[in-house]
Order: sequence, then structure tokens, then C-alpha cells
Amino acid sequence: MSETKRPPIRGNYAATKLKNDLVRLDPELQVELKNVRINGSLQGCSGFVTNPRTGKIAYICTDRNNMATTRALYRSAKHTRDFTGGTNRFATYDDLSQSVVELLRS
Repeated sequence: MSETKRPPIRGNYAATKLKNDLVRLDPELQVELKNVRINGSLQGCSGFVTNPRTGKIAYICTDRNNMATTRALYRSAKHTRDFTGGTNRFATYDDLSQSVVELLRS
């Protein structure tokens, strides 16, 4: 019996693309992202971004199965295991990289 894979949700934001977008804006950022797959289908990515100059950390989740299906979640974090940190913020995929870089600068 062959297993049928669901196609990825249109418009998902994979780890490699997000990392490239972030590093293009600030080459010194330390980016630790992993793709989120459900039944083998790419749904987005999640992980942490650290600005070594300020010591600030942001958590990012672009998983389209979250409540915000048209925007990505990002927020400040105290460390790279802090999944419940600061206030939830949302940005469109087009604005996400710039929004995260600004959060890590301020």
C-alpha cells in the first residue's frame, strides 16, 4: 500500500529561507531553526535567533497550523529553551525578518 503525502501548505516559510533572510539583514545573528513537518509535509519552521552584540534572543514559529495562519509568531526569550517568554508578536512573512532584527536591536 503506497502512502500518500499531503502537499505542504501554500506559503510556508522554511528554515533555510528564513535564516538566509535574517543573515542578509544582520550577518552576525546566530540562527537555530528547524523545519516543522507533519506526516512528512513541510508546515513551517521554529527556533531561536540570538544577537551576540546585545545578548537578546527571539523565538520564531512560522508553523501554519498555529492560530495565526496568515502571520508568523515571534517574541523575546530569556534563553534558547524559553518557549513561553515575552509577549506574542505577529508579522507577515514579508515583514518577519525585519521585525525580528528590530526586536533584537532594541
